[in-house]
Amino acid sequence: MKAVQLNTRIADESDLKDIWEWRNDVKTRKMFLTASKVSFDEHQKWYSEILSRKSSYLYIGIINAKDKIGVCRFDLGESCEEATISININPKYRGRGFCCLMLLSAIDSFQKERHLNLRANIKKENKASIKCFQKCGFNLISENEHQLLFERFFVVSP
Repeated sequence: MKAVQLNTRIADESDLKDIWEWRNDVKTRKMFLTASKVSFDEHQKWYSEILSRKSSYLYIGIINAKDKIGVCRFDLGESCEEATISININPKYRGRGFCCLMLLSAIDSFQKERHLNLRANIKKENKASIKCFQKCGFNLISENEHQLLFERFFVVSP
């Protein structure tokens, strides 16, 4: 099997349409906490706000220097002591083992900028995300009827 090189980079305007298409994928919408379809105009407005917001970080996963495999977003909490993380894999790359690679790469990129604990809210039926986040060192800290809350502490390397 050919080795895959995965990197992350900060998202930019060139990623607008891809992220919108991935967001509106039927399976993606089922797993998102907000499942409604998003118009391109709504997405464009949201995307512009996210790119300009100092409290949000958006990373694109790239394999083999050209193929976009997904997006990972970090939103700082009000106290700026933690960040909430979300991930969405490009539908054509789902089920191919990229989720954990993408998540770890994005976390590494983010934590070079901000040394914060991370949280993730995941729908209970999103088994793939639950498995991925657990594999990447997140622990379940609470749950309600519909979702689970996971946390991963920032660890300083010796």
